[in-house]
Amino acid sequence: MPFLLLPFISLSFAFLFYVDAIKGGLEPKQWALAGLLLGPIAWPLLQVKKQIWFRQVCGYSGVWLKA
Repeated sequence: MPFLLLPFISLSFAFLFYVDAIKGGLEPKQWALAGLLLGPIAWPLLQVKKQIWFRQVCGYSGVWLKA
């Protein structure tokens, strides 16, 4: 039974990573593939990559306000 849910879970993580990569200004296809292959394991990698990208663009004195 768990094997039937595996494709659905993989596709849902691919979609979530695609949307989050677009919101973060990263390459969406690359992160969708990572979400498809790795699932939730790649979530911390995506968050660190977004933070590194923000630091490269804005520097360490930039302020990120979330509404």
